Amino acid sequence: MNKNKKTLLLLLCIVLLIVTTAFVKKIKLKTMEVNITTYEQGIDTAAFILQNENIISFKGANSIQFDVDEGAKISLNTVIGHSGEGNVNTQEALELDIINWKIENEQHKDENILNRDLEKINKELKALQKKIDHSTKKNKRKELMAKKEQLNNKKQIILGAFRYTFTDKKRLIELKDQLEKDDAIAEGNITSEKLGISYPGYVFFQRDGFESILHKDLIGDINEKYFIDILEYADKNTKDKNQYNNNEQVIKFIDDTKMYLIAKVPLNIFEEKEEKLFSLRQDLDSSWKTSGDSSLYSFVEKRKDILHQFPRIKIKYKDKEIWGYLLDINKDDVKDEKVATIKLDTNNHHLVGQRNINVYLYDAEYKGYLLPKSAVITKNKEKGVLKLNKNREKQFTKIAIKKELEDLVVLDPKENADIKLGDSILINP
Repeated sequence: MNKNKKTLLLLLCIVLLIVTTAFVKKIKLKTMEVNITTYEQGIDTAAFILQNENIISFKGANSIQFDVDEGAKISLNTVIGHSGEGNVNTQEALELDIINWKIENEQHKDENILNRDLEKINKELKALQKKIDHSTKKNKRKELMAKKEQLNNKKQIILGAFRYTFTDKKRLIELKDQLEKDDAIAEGNITSEKLGISYPGYVFFQRDGFESILHKDLIGDINEKYFIDILEYADKNTKDKNQYNNNEQVIKFIDDTKMYLIAKVPLNIFEEKEEKLFSLRQDLDSSWKTSGDSSLYSFVEKRKDILHQFPRIKIKYKDKEIWGYLLDINKDDVKDEKVATIKLDTNNHHLVGQRNINVYLYDAEYKGYLLPKSAVITKNKEKGVLKLNKNREKQFTKIAIKKELEDLVVLDPKENADIKLGDSILINP
Protein backbone atom coordinates (compact mmCIF):
# COMPACT_ATOMS: atom_id res chain seq x y z
CA MET A 1 0.00 0.00 0.00
CA ASN A 2 2.74 2.39 0.89
CA LYS A 3 4.57 1.43 -2.30
CA ASN A 4 1.47 2.15 -4.43
CA LYS A 5 1.00 5.51 -2.72
CA LYS A 6 4.60 6.44 -3.44
CA THR A 7 4.22 5.46 -7.11
CA LEU A 8 1.00 7.47 -7.43
CA LEU A 9 2.57 10.46 -5.75
CA LEU A 10 5.57 10.27 -8.09
CA LEU A 11 3.29 10.12 -11.15
CA LEU A 12 1.33 13.14 -9.91
CA CYS A 13 4.57 15.09 -9.44
CA ILE A 14 5.71 14.23 -12.98
CA VAL A 15 2.36 15.32 -14.46
CA LEU A 16 2.43 18.52 -12.42
CA LEU A 17 5.99 19.26 -13.58
CA ILE A 18 5.05 18.74 -17.24
CA VAL A 19 1.97 20.98 -16.94
CA THR A 20 3.89 23.66 -15.06
CA THR A 21 6.75 23.64 -17.59
CA ALA A 22 4.32 23.96 -20.49
CA PHE A 23 2.49 26.79 -18.73
CA VAL A 24 5.72 28.66 -17.97
CA LYS A 25 6.86 28.28 -21.57
CA LYS A 26 3.54 29.63 -22.78
CA ILE A 27 3.75 32.59 -20.40
CA LYS A 28 7.31 33.38 -21.43
CA LEU A 29 6.56 33.08 -25.13
CA LYS A 30 5.51 36.68 -25.67
CA THR A 31 4.55 37.52 -29.22
CA MET A 32 3.17 40.39 -31.22
CA GLU A 33 1.14 40.54 -34.40
CA VAL A 34 2.74 42.45 -37.27
CA ASN A 35 0.80 45.55 -38.32
CA ILE A 36 1.52 48.74 -40.23
CA THR A 37 1.77 51.48 -37.62
CA THR A 38 2.50 55.20 -37.63
CA TYR A 39 4.85 56.49 -34.95
CA GLU A 40 5.39 60.19 -34.32
CA GLN A 41 8.51 61.27 -32.45
CA GLY A 42 8.83 64.64 -30.76
CA ILE A 43 9.29 66.58 -27.55
CA ASP A 44 7.31 68.60 -25.01
CA THR A 45 8.99 71.96 -24.51
CA ALA A 46 8.58 75.57 -23.46
CA ALA A 47 8.23 78.04 -26.33
CA PHE A 48 7.74 81.75 -26.96
CA ILE A 49 5.77 83.60 -29.63
CA LEU A 50 7.30 86.49 -31.58
CA GLN A 51 5.01 88.50 -33.79
CA ASN A 52 4.82 91.57 -35.95
CA GLU A 53 3.14 94.10 -33.64
CA ASN A 54 2.84 97.83 -33.10
CA ILE A 55 1.94 99.73 -29.95
CA ILE A 56 0.31 103.14 -29.88
CA SER A 57 0.41 104.67 -26.40
CA PHE A 58 -1.54 107.72 -25.22
CA LYS A 59 -0.41 108.98 -21.85
CA GLY A 60 -2.10 111.66 -19.80
CA ALA A 61 -4.38 112.59 -22.67
CA ASN A 62 -8.13 112.66 -23.23
CA SER A 63 -9.75 109.30 -22.55
CA ILE A 64 -10.29 107.07 -25.60
CA GLN A 65 -13.60 105.21 -25.84
CA PHE A 66 -13.11 101.83 -27.52
CA ASP A 67 -15.84 100.46 -29.79
CA VAL A 68 -14.44 96.93 -30.35
CA ASP A 69 -13.67 94.10 -27.94
CA GLU A 70 -10.10 93.30 -26.99
CA GLY A 71 -8.74 90.51 -29.16
CA ALA A 72 -11.05 91.36 -32.07
CA LYS A 73 -9.88 90.94 -35.65
CA ILE A 74 -10.16 94.22 -37.53
CA SER A 75 -9.58 95.67 -40.98
CA LEU A 76 -7.62 98.84 -41.70
CA ASN A 77 -10.80 100.92 -41.75
CA THR A 78 -12.55 99.39 -38.74
CA VAL A 79 -13.41 102.11 -36.22
CA ILE A 80 -11.62 100.97 -33.06
CA GLY A 81 -12.83 103.85 -30.92
CA HIS A 82 -13.02 107.62 -30.75
CA SER A 83 -11.39 110.42 -28.78
CA GLY A 84 -11.21 114.14 -28.35
CA GLU A 85 -8.41 116.39 -29.56
CA GLY A 86 -4.76 116.21 -28.57
CA ASN A 87 -4.13 112.48 -28.12
CA VAL A 88 -0.56 112.11 -29.40
CA ASN A 89 1.29 108.79 -29.66
CA THR A 90 3.77 108.80 -26.77
CA GLN A 91 5.11 105.33 -27.70
CA GLU A 92 7.22 106.87 -30.47
CA ALA A 93 8.68 109.33 -27.98
CA LEU A 94 9.54 106.39 -25.71
CA GLU A 95 11.14 104.50 -28.60
CA LEU A 96 13.22 107.57 -29.39
CA ASP A 97 14.35 107.78 -25.76
CA ILE A 98 15.25 104.07 -25.85
CA ILE A 99 17.34 104.42 -29.00
CA ASN A 100 19.11 107.52 -27.71
CA TRP A 101 19.86 105.71 -24.44
CA LYS A 102 21.11 102.65 -26.33
CA ILE A 103 23.42 104.78 -28.52
CA GLU A 104 24.82 106.56 -25.48
CA ASN A 105 25.25 103.35 -23.45
CA GLU A 106 27.17 101.03 -25.74
CA GLN A 107 28.29 98.92 -22.77
CA HIS A 108 24.73 97.53 -22.64
CA LYS A 109 25.38 95.24 -25.58
CA ASP A 110 25.23 92.29 -23.20
CA GLU A 111 21.69 91.39 -22.16
CA ASN A 112 23.06 90.36 -18.74
CA ILE A 113 23.77 94.02 -17.95
CA LEU A 114 20.23 94.91 -19.00
CA ASN A 115 18.87 92.17 -16.74
CA ARG A 116 20.88 93.41 -13.77
CA ASP A 117 19.73 97.01 -14.29
CA LEU A 118 16.13 95.85 -14.59
CA GLU A 119 16.36 93.78 -11.41
CA LYS A 120 17.89 96.73 -9.56
CA ILE A 121 15.07 99.07 -10.63
CA ASN A 122 12.42 96.50 -9.65
CA LYS A 123 13.90 96.34 -6.14
CA GLU A 124 13.97 100.15 -5.93
CA LEU A 125 10.34 100.35 -7.07
CA LYS A 126 9.20 97.84 -4.44
CA ALA A 127 11.04 99.72 -1.69
CA LEU A 128 9.63 103.02 -2.95
CA GLN A 129 6.08 101.64 -3.03
CA LYS A 130 6.37 100.66 0.64
CA LYS A 131 7.38 104.24 1.49
CA ILE A 132 4.43 105.59 -0.52
CA ASP A 133 2.02 103.23 1.25
CA HIS A 134 3.23 104.41 4.67
CA SER A 135 3.58 108.08 3.81
CA THR A 136 1.17 110.42 5.64
CA LYS A 137 2.49 113.80 4.48
CA LYS A 138 0.97 115.05 1.23
CA ASN A 139 4.13 116.80 -0.04
CA LYS A 140 6.33 113.81 0.78
CA ARG A 141 3.92 111.45 -0.95
CA LYS A 142 3.90 113.69 -4.04
CA GLU A 143 7.70 113.66 -4.09
CA LEU A 144 7.79 109.86 -3.79
CA MET A 145 5.21 109.47 -6.58
CA ALA A 146 7.32 111.67 -8.86
CA LYS A 147 10.37 109.52 -8.12
CA LYS A 148 8.34 106.40 -8.85
CA GLU A 149 7.32 107.81 -12.24
CA GLN A 150 10.98 108.56 -13.05
CA LEU A 151 11.98 105.01 -12.14
CA ASN A 152 9.11 103.58 -14.20
CA ASN A 153 10.21 105.65 -17.19
CA LYS A 154 13.79 104.41 -16.79
CA LYS A 155 12.49 100.86 -16.49
CA GLN A 156 10.56 101.20 -19.75
CA ILE A 157 13.70 102.47 -21.49
CA ILE A 158 15.84 99.57 -20.24
CA LEU A 159 13.07 97.09 -21.01
CA GLY A 160 12.71 98.51 -24.50
CA ALA A 161 16.46 98.26 -25.07
CA PHE A 162 16.22 94.45 -25.20
CA ARG A 163 14.76 94.85 -28.68
CA TYR A 164 18.05 96.36 -29.82
CA THR A 165 20.38 93.86 -28.11
CA PHE A 166 21.82 92.72 -31.45
CA THR A 167 21.36 96.02 -33.39
CA ASP A 168 24.51 97.88 -34.45
CA LYS A 169 25.01 101.62 -33.98
CA LYS A 170 24.50 102.46 -37.67
CA ARG A 171 21.04 100.88 -37.69
CA LEU A 172 20.13 102.60 -34.41
CA ILE A 173 20.91 106.00 -35.94
CA GLU A 174 18.74 105.16 -38.98
CA LEU A 175 15.83 104.24 -36.69
CA LYS A 176 16.32 107.43 -34.69
CA ASP A 177 16.11 109.58 -37.83
CA GLN A 178 12.94 107.78 -38.91
CA LEU A 179 11.22 108.21 -35.53
CA GLU A 180 12.02 111.91 -35.39
CA LYS A 181 10.00 112.38 -38.59
CA ASP A 182 6.97 110.34 -37.47
CA ASP A 183 3.96 111.72 -35.62
CA ALA A 184 0.69 109.90 -34.94
CA ILE A 185 -2.31 111.77 -33.59
CA ALA A 186 -5.62 110.23 -32.58
CA GLU A 187 -8.63 112.50 -32.97
CA GLY A 188 -12.24 111.63 -33.73
CA ASN A 189 -12.79 108.11 -35.05
CA ILE A 190 -9.69 105.94 -34.61
CA THR A 191 -8.75 103.35 -37.24
CA SER A 192 -5.60 101.31 -37.85
CA GLU A 193 -4.90 103.19 -41.06
CA LYS A 194 -5.25 106.56 -39.34
CA LEU A 195 -2.62 105.51 -36.78
CA GLY A 196 -0.17 104.47 -39.50
CA ILE A 197 -0.72 100.71 -39.27
CA SER A 198 -0.33 99.04 -42.66
CA TYR A 199 -1.88 95.61 -41.99
CA PRO A 200 -5.22 94.15 -40.84
CA GLY A 201 -4.97 92.05 -37.72
CA TYR A 202 -5.94 91.78 -34.07
CA VAL A 203 -6.26 94.59 -31.55
CA PHE A 204 -5.50 94.62 -27.82
CA PHE A 205 -5.65 97.37 -25.21
CA GLN A 206 -2.84 96.42 -22.84
CA ARG A 207 0.80 95.40 -22.85
CA ASP A 208 1.88 91.86 -21.97
CA GLY A 209 5.44 92.73 -20.91
CA PHE A 210 7.16 90.88 -23.76
CA GLU A 211 6.90 93.52 -26.48
CA SER A 212 10.62 94.36 -26.42
CA ILE A 213 11.98 91.11 -24.97
CA LEU A 214 10.35 89.14 -27.80
CA HIS A 215 10.43 91.76 -30.52
CA LYS A 216 10.36 90.56 -34.12
CA ASP A 217 13.71 92.32 -34.73
CA LEU A 218 15.35 89.61 -32.58
CA ILE A 219 14.39 86.73 -34.89
CA GLY A 220 17.44 84.72 -35.88
CA ASP A 221 19.62 86.10 -33.07
CA ILE A 222 18.01 84.37 -30.09
CA ASN A 223 20.43 81.76 -28.76
CA GLU A 224 20.13 79.40 -25.80
CA LYS A 225 21.58 81.98 -23.39
CA TYR A 226 19.05 84.64 -24.40
CA PHE A 227 16.25 82.06 -24.29
CA ILE A 228 17.10 81.30 -20.65
CA ASP A 229 17.12 85.06 -19.95
CA ILE A 230 13.58 85.28 -21.37
CA LEU A 231 12.44 82.42 -19.12
CA GLU A 232 13.91 84.20 -16.09
CA TYR A 233 12.32 87.48 -17.15
CA ALA A 234 8.94 85.78 -17.56
CA ASP A 235 9.19 84.31 -14.08
CA LYS A 236 10.28 87.54 -12.36
CA ASN A 237 8.43 90.30 -14.16
CA THR A 238 5.12 89.24 -15.66
CA LYS A 239 3.65 88.40 -12.25
CA ASP A 240 3.56 92.13 -11.44
CA LYS A 241 0.24 93.42 -12.74
CA ASN A 242 1.12 97.03 -11.85
CA GLN A 243 4.41 97.27 -13.71
CA TYR A 244 3.01 99.63 -16.34
CA ASN A 245 1.89 103.21 -16.00
CA ASN A 246 -1.81 103.27 -15.16
CA ASN A 247 -2.15 106.72 -16.75
CA GLU A 248 -1.56 105.45 -20.29
CA GLN A 249 -3.98 103.96 -22.77
CA VAL A 250 -2.57 101.44 -25.18
CA ILE A 251 -3.66 100.15 -28.56
CA LYS A 252 -1.63 97.13 -29.66
CA PHE A 253 -1.92 95.76 -33.18
CA ILE A 254 -0.84 92.19 -34.00
CA ASP A 255 -0.25 90.92 -37.54
CA ASP A 256 -1.15 87.23 -37.45
CA THR A 257 0.49 86.58 -40.84
CA LYS A 258 3.96 87.21 -39.37
CA MET A 259 4.14 85.05 -36.27
CA TYR A 260 7.11 82.97 -35.13
CA LEU A 261 7.66 80.33 -32.48
CA ILE A 262 11.03 79.87 -30.80
CA ALA A 263 11.79 76.80 -28.70
CA LYS A 264 14.82 75.31 -26.96
CA VAL A 265 15.29 71.66 -27.95
CA PRO A 266 17.97 68.93 -27.55
CA LEU A 267 20.67 68.72 -30.22
CA ASN A 268 19.33 65.39 -31.52
CA ILE A 269 15.93 66.88 -32.41
CA PHE A 270 15.31 67.97 -36.04
CA GLU A 271 18.63 66.46 -37.23
CA GLU A 272 17.31 65.45 -40.65
CA LYS A 273 15.36 68.69 -41.05
CA GLU A 274 18.44 70.66 -40.01
CA GLU A 275 20.49 69.21 -42.87
CA LYS A 276 17.82 70.25 -45.37
CA LEU A 277 17.52 73.67 -43.70
CA PHE A 278 21.20 74.62 -43.95
CA SER A 279 21.47 73.36 -47.51
CA LEU A 280 18.50 75.53 -48.50
CA ARG A 281 19.81 78.57 -46.61
CA GLN A 282 23.14 78.33 -48.43
CA ASP A 283 21.29 78.34 -51.75
CA LEU A 284 19.20 81.35 -50.69
CA ASP A 285 22.05 83.37 -49.20
CA SER A 286 22.82 85.37 -52.33
CA SER A 287 19.15 85.66 -53.39
CA TRP A 288 17.87 87.52 -50.34
CA LYS A 289 20.99 89.72 -50.07
CA THR A 290 20.39 91.05 -53.58
CA SER A 291 16.62 91.38 -53.08
CA GLY A 292 16.81 94.62 -51.11
CA ASP A 293 15.33 93.00 -47.99
CA SER A 294 16.96 93.62 -44.62
CA SER A 295 16.99 89.93 -43.63
CA LEU A 296 16.24 86.43 -44.84
CA TYR A 297 13.06 86.50 -42.75
CA SER A 298 11.56 89.56 -44.43
CA PHE A 299 12.52 88.03 -47.80
CA VAL A 300 10.77 84.74 -46.98
CA GLU A 301 7.68 86.55 -45.65
CA LYS A 302 7.12 87.99 -49.13
CA ARG A 303 7.87 84.77 -51.01
CA LYS A 304 5.55 81.91 -50.13
CA ASP A 305 7.10 79.81 -52.89
CA ILE A 306 10.42 80.08 -51.01
CA LEU A 307 8.84 79.58 -47.58
CA HIS A 308 7.24 76.30 -48.65
CA GLN A 309 10.69 74.88 -49.45
CA PHE A 310 11.71 74.98 -45.78
CA PRO A 311 11.25 71.87 -43.56
CA ARG A 312 7.66 71.62 -42.37
CA ILE A 313 7.01 71.26 -38.63
CA LYS A 314 3.87 70.01 -36.90
CA ILE A 315 3.09 71.60 -33.52
CA LYS A 316 0.52 70.62 -30.92
CA TYR A 317 -0.72 73.42 -28.68
CA LYS A 318 -3.29 72.23 -26.15
CA ASP A 319 -5.65 70.22 -28.38
CA LYS A 320 -4.90 72.22 -31.54
CA GLU A 321 -2.70 71.10 -34.42
CA ILE A 322 -0.61 73.92 -35.90
CA TRP A 323 1.88 73.89 -38.75
CA GLY A 324 4.97 75.94 -39.45
CA TYR A 325 8.33 76.01 -41.23
CA LEU A 326 11.77 75.60 -39.65
CA LEU A 327 13.71 78.72 -40.66
CA ASP A 328 16.66 78.70 -38.29
CA ILE A 329 18.66 76.69 -35.76
CA ASN A 330 20.85 78.62 -33.34
CA LYS A 331 23.43 76.48 -31.53
CA ASP A 332 25.62 77.14 -28.53
CA ASP A 333 28.84 75.13 -28.82
CA VAL A 334 29.14 74.77 -25.05
CA LYS A 335 25.65 73.38 -24.42
CA ASP A 336 23.75 70.30 -25.53
CA GLU A 337 20.69 72.22 -26.69
CA LYS A 338 19.76 74.57 -29.53
CA VAL A 339 17.09 77.15 -30.30
CA ALA A 340 14.72 76.52 -33.21
CA THR A 341 12.92 79.37 -35.00
CA ILE A 342 9.68 78.33 -36.70
CA LYS A 343 7.60 80.56 -39.00
CA LEU A 344 3.98 79.74 -38.21
CA ASP A 345 1.36 79.28 -40.89
CA THR A 346 -0.89 82.30 -41.31
CA ASN A 347 -4.24 82.65 -39.55
CA ASN A 348 -3.10 80.88 -36.39
CA HIS A 349 -5.64 82.73 -34.28
CA HIS A 350 -5.16 80.22 -31.45
CA LEU A 351 -1.74 81.75 -30.78
CA VAL A 352 -2.61 85.43 -31.23
CA GLY A 353 -1.98 87.19 -27.94
CA GLN A 354 -0.02 84.23 -26.52
CA ARG A 355 3.63 84.57 -25.47
CA ASN A 356 4.96 81.97 -23.03
CA ILE A 357 3.47 78.58 -23.91
CA ASN A 358 4.10 74.84 -23.76
CA VAL A 359 3.94 72.90 -27.01
CA TYR A 360 4.67 69.46 -28.40
CA LEU A 361 6.99 69.62 -31.41
CA TYR A 362 6.87 66.67 -33.79
CA ASP A 363 10.33 65.75 -35.04
CA ALA A 364 9.61 62.87 -37.40
CA GLU A 365 6.92 60.46 -38.52
CA TYR A 366 7.66 56.80 -39.24
CA LYS A 367 5.26 54.41 -40.94
CA GLY A 368 5.76 50.69 -41.39
CA TYR A 369 6.29 47.60 -39.27
CA LEU A 370 7.26 48.87 -35.81
CA LEU A 371 8.97 46.21 -33.68
CA PRO A 372 10.53 46.44 -30.23
CA LYS A 373 14.33 46.25 -30.27
CA SER A 374 14.08 43.26 -27.94
CA ALA A 375 12.62 41.25 -30.86
CA VAL A 376 15.74 41.71 -33.02
CA ILE A 377 18.48 39.06 -32.82
CA THR A 378 21.70 38.46 -34.75
CA LYS A 379 22.41 35.13 -36.45
CA ASN A 380 25.44 34.55 -38.66
CA LYS A 381 26.09 38.31 -38.59
CA GLU A 382 22.63 38.99 -39.98
CA LYS A 383 19.84 40.75 -38.13
CA GLY A 384 16.46 39.14 -37.95
CA VAL A 385 13.48 38.11 -35.87
CA LEU A 386 11.96 34.82 -34.78
CA LYS A 387 8.67 34.32 -36.55
CA LEU A 388 6.23 31.61 -35.47
CA ASN A 389 4.89 29.38 -38.25
CA LYS A 390 1.49 27.68 -38.28
CA ASN A 391 2.79 24.97 -35.97
CA ARG A 392 4.07 27.60 -33.53
CA GLU A 393 7.64 26.71 -34.42
CA LYS A 394 10.31 29.40 -34.33
CA GLN A 395 11.69 30.46 -37.69
CA PHE A 396 14.57 32.93 -38.11
CA THR A 397 13.66 35.60 -40.66
CA LYS A 398 16.12 38.22 -41.92
CA ILE A 399 15.05 41.86 -41.72
CA ALA A 400 16.15 45.16 -43.26
CA ILE A 401 15.92 47.93 -40.67
CA LYS A 402 14.94 51.30 -42.09
CA LYS A 403 15.30 53.33 -38.87
CA GLU A 404 16.40 52.61 -35.31
CA LEU A 405 14.62 54.59 -32.60
CA GLU A 406 15.22 54.55 -28.86
CA ASP A 407 13.21 51.39 -28.13
CA LEU A 408 11.88 50.48 -31.58
CA VAL A 409 12.99 49.56 -35.07
CA VAL A 410 11.09 50.57 -38.20
CA LEU A 411 10.82 48.15 -41.12
CA ASP A 412 9.69 49.11 -44.61
CA PRO A 413 7.18 46.44 -45.74
CA LYS A 414 8.54 46.68 -49.31
CA GLU A 415 12.05 45.78 -48.11
CA ASN A 416 10.86 42.92 -45.87
CA ALA A 417 8.89 40.62 -48.16
CA ASP A 418 9.31 37.62 -45.84
CA ILE A 419 7.29 39.35 -43.13
CA LYS A 420 3.56 39.67 -43.71
CA LEU A 421 0.71 41.45 -41.99
CA GLY A 422 -0.61 39.28 -39.17
CA ASP A 423 2.62 37.31 -38.64
CA SER A 424 3.48 36.45 -35.03
CA ILE A 425 6.89 37.68 -33.91
CA LEU A 426 8.63 36.76 -30.68
CA ILE A 427 9.38 39.92 -28.75
CA ASN A 428 11.62 38.26 -26.16
CA PRO A 429 13.51 35.52 -28.04
